[in-house]
Amino acid sequence: MNNGAEERRNVSSGWQILKRAVENGRLPDYQVLCMNCQFIKRHESKDIIAND
Repeated sequence: MNNGAEERRNVSSGWQILKRAVENGRLPDYQVLCMNCQFIKRHESKDIIAND
């Protein structure tokens, strides 16, 4: 699985991604983090998200 960028482009909301994951039995492929944990994880991995 990639980083999810392509999947996010093809749906209009995070709820749709979650719904598809549950329907397709792919829920273990995802990690749900609070905002603070997301920022920490992003900082530690030095990910930069571009706003397209």
